[in-house]
Formats: sequence, structure tokens, C-alpha cells
Amino acid sequence: MLKKKLVQVTAAAMAATMLFSVPAMAKKNFFSFNVKTSVNDGEAFSAGNHKNDAERQAYVVTQDSNIISTDAFYYAVFNYPKDTARYQYAYHTKMSSRTGTVHPQYYKSVTAGQTMYLQADTDKYIVWADGYWFS
Repeated sequence: MLKKKLVQVTAAAMAATMLFSVPAMAKKNFFSFNVKTSVNDGEAFSAGNHKNDAERQAYVVTQDSNIISTDAFYYAVFNYPKDTARYQYAYHTKMSSRTGTVHPQYYKSVTAGQTMYLQADTDKYIVWADGYWFS
């Protein structure tokens, strides 16, 4: 009987904790890129994105674009909006279709509170892409 009551009290406490806790969700940061090989070496950066956790990958969702499989279009993540190895935190990840999600992997340590920048990079053609991302 005591065991049953203990389980009920524990379940009630867990339910109350979950009811009043606020989930820590990453902010959805929108981007709109229009990159040309003849401008800034085919590179552009998003606005800064405040990182909420120390997860080792970013989530980039392309909702609309003119990307085709023969494009050489990539996303990467930097901790400063300048393309140098010093500031790059996530590998370039190729986007090969008009829409979809890619997960650039961080190869440097990241912590909550850092500001990160999404980079769009095209090595061919003119590419535009709209969507959102979580650092």
C-alpha cells in the first residue's frame, strides 16, 4: 500500500514539474540569401544567431530556393561573419535540392550564449535560398 502511494505522489510531483517548466527551445532564425560568384567570393552571412545549447550540429531548413543538383551551394557556420578558418565552427554542407534540411557539424567546441552566423557559399551560378535555422 505504501509503495502504491509513493508511486502516486512521485507521479503527481513529476506532472506538476512538467506542467510548470518552460521548455528551452532554440529560436527560429530566418535567412534570405542571394549569392553570386562575382560578389564577395560567392559568400554571404546571415544575421547573428544566439546559441541556446552546446549541441554539436546546426539545423538549416531551406524552405524555398532555386538550388538544383548541379549547383555547388553550401552552408557553414561561423562565430564571426568573416570567411577564415579562425572563425569557422561547422563544416560546409552541400545543399543539392530546392528544399530540405541539412545539419552542418561543429568541429570546434560550442557553448550556450555564443553568437553564430550561417554562411551561404556558391561556387557556381547565382543561388537564392530562403528558410530558417537553429545554431
